[in-house]
Amino acid sequence: MSMQTLVQTPESTLPLPTGKGGPPSRGAPGASLNAVQANVSYQFLASRDAAGICSPIELGQGKFAKVFRGMQLSAGQNVRFVAIKVLHDFANSADERLFKQEIELLKEMTTESGVNVVSTLDIIQLDPMVMCGCGNVYHPACPKGCDVLLGRKDKPAEKHPSLHCHACGYELSGRYINQQFFELLLPPAKRCCQHGPTASSGRILNFVHREAIVMELLEVNLVDFVGRRRGELQALCARHAQPWIELDPRAQRGDPWYRRARTWIEDVWRQDRTHVLLHKAILLEKVRLMVELAESVAWLHSEKSIVHKDLAPDNLMVSLASAEAADRQREAESDFRDALDDMISSPRFHIRVIDFGLSDKNELTRSWYEDEVSGGSVKHPFLSPEACRSRIRVGPPITIEGDRFRVPRAIAADLMETDILADQRDQEHNHDLEIVRIERDATSGELVAAFQGEPSQNTHNQQFELVRRLGEAHDLYAVGALFYFILTEQQQDVEALGKFVGSLEDVPLPLTPSALAKNDHYLKRRNAIPEKFWQDELMVLILRAMVRGRPESLKPSRIARDASAARQLLRETRKIYYGIQQEILSAPRVARLQRMLLVGAAVAFGVTLFLVITLVALARYQG
Repeated sequence: MSMQTLVQTPESTLPLPTGKGGPPSRGAPGASLNAVQANVSYQFLASRDAAGICSPIELGQGKFAKVFRGMQLSAGQNVRFVAIKVLHDFANSADERLFKQEIELLKEMTTESGVNVVSTLDIIQLDPMVMCGCGNVYHPACPKGCDVLLGRKDKPAEKHPSLHCHACGYELSGRYINQQFFELLLPPAKRCCQHGPTASSGRILNFVHREAIVMELLEVNLVDFVGRRRGELQALCARHAQPWIELDPRAQRGDPWYRRARTWIEDVWRQDRTHVLLHKAILLEKVRLMVELAESVAWLHSEKSIVHKDLAPDNLMVSLASAEAADRQREAESDFRDALDDMISSPRFHIRVIDFGLSDKNELTRSWYEDEVSGGSVKHPFLSPEACRSRIRVGPPITIEGDRFRVPRAIAADLMETDILADQRDQEHNHDLEIVRIERDATSGELVAAFQGEPSQNTHNQQFELVRRLGEAHDLYAVGALFYFILTEQQQDVEALGKFVGSLEDVPLPLTPSALAKNDHYLKRRNAIPEKFWQDELMVLILRAMVRGRPESLKPSRIARDASAARQLLRETRKIYYGIQQEILSAPRVARLQRMLLVGAAVAFGVTLFLVITLVALARYQG
């Protein structure tokens, strides 16, 4: 399958010379080998700057891979824009294993209709590819002038693959690519530009022969979406000369009765007002995204037995529902009430879960805690406590006797069944010891852990660490934090919520509105949600997903392995969504009825008071 480039300029779109690509694609994931192969190819897209230098359009990058914007073609005709995910130039063998694992998971998910999961279009093979500053894509030749195309070479003792010239022995290891990449950008490695400003310019698209993933193009992540959506709605109000009114905090459980009564009367008179319905529609749109996220995780946990392990705002994309939805939106904007009705009845945005590089299927692996940047500041608010403490250094020496060992006091509070006692020197993990039982010695009273696995015979200078593999409970915590991020739109609020959740592990506070309303920290976290409706119901659901060890918790422990919690979370999120929707749709009718009852009650009270005063006056007169 050939890989080409297309340069996009402000004036026009022009094709550039075809570069060397990889061998033919194996077809879409799950396709039959007997199927007829379609004439499908892909292009990398490039942009040209003011100086005339071309560079590929990069959509983003993570720890393992980078994603370029591309174009799918069939029979030479443009079909659609796509995203092409390629491993980093410096990726090592461990990164390749994780990427291969992601590819296998994506293949399996693509064979079925996934729930709000990114669609994988193809898995392709790429040879070494470099884009010159002129836009040409080429397979780099030997920089020593041998006129031989470089090929991949793997060494048993080396973690990084190399580009190798079989004629002169030239090698460029992925370990040093960041320092020596320029060798592939100059003649004679390339043949297109010998002189001029583009002679030394370029960008490596793919370093060595590897697989790449072609996916549907999704360009808006959750952070960007929540950051701009409120601005779009404010602009909508401005176009229709509607004031943007922030709602005052409503009376909540625990407030004095007279404040709650006053708030109820205010709600009766304003619940069908335009600005109130707008804020309810905004909340409904947010809860719809929450429902779709819960659907995705429930599908992954129950139908596919997959734990994502990397759920965070940058791994959630938001896509427009369809071109028809956009047309409806433009039509609805002719009238503000129509725009509100469209927001309520026709969802226009959908969540897409991406990046399964750290995911596990069925059996939990060591992939997550070997990621050196997994605890980084960007994703930290969405990491569960078990993720933040997934690796604990065991200081005192551990004496192993048979299939058990005495638990040092330093880790006694953290040790749980299914944890791994690992020797840090054991790079191949041949001597991992999985904890199967923890009990107290009847004689000494000390904790003793029984394990399964083969301990190392070399006990000299052993350096142990305690490892907790991440399961469904970790995903559920991240979903709760993501729910709160969607509602509050601020990452710092998620950080504060995480601290509150951590404090609940030490405070026996039931996860019920009546109990939580007495906690000042809870009230601050609840009131951070801008939309003043259904706050307690949403907050309790979020806390039930994130807190362990409470009767109301969706997960009883951090090591519980089943999909029931994700399914329950989905059911309860849907229930809140339908409740908000019905509340909005019935607002005019309910408001009229409540006003009639309120006016009737006031009239009845007035008549009753008049009669009482009259009777009292008559009684005094007769007396």
